[in-house]
Amino acid sequence: MKVAEHGYRGFGNCTESAKLLLEAGAAVEARDQEGRSSLHWAALGGDLEVVELLLRAGASRAAVDLRGRTPEAVLDPDGPRPGDEHPPFYRADQAALRKLLAPAGDDLPEVRPGG
Repeated sequence: MKVAEHGYRGFGNCTESAKLLLEAGAAVEARDQEGRSSLHWAALGGDLEVVELLLRAGASRAAVDLRGRTPEAVLDPDGPRPGDEHPPFYRADQAALRKLLAPAGDDLPEVRPGG
């Protein structure tokens, strides 16, 4: 089971789904066909809770997709703009996401699912 394929592909509030998948042993570092990890998808979706969950589960901030982008690099530098086709839940706090995803943001203790 891969979180990248099952836990965050639908864009929506996936915190509980991601928790369940991780607890069931889903591979947090699995990649999709574009090389994106679950952390890339959570960043794209602007879901701070899932970003924190994945980081605590051991997701790598340094993961790069096939375009050479880290999860931090996929963030929109300007955040959502009027007319953009973002899902209605898109509530990204860009500054908070950048702080968590920056390489120096290692202030979260690693917590494995179920423990």
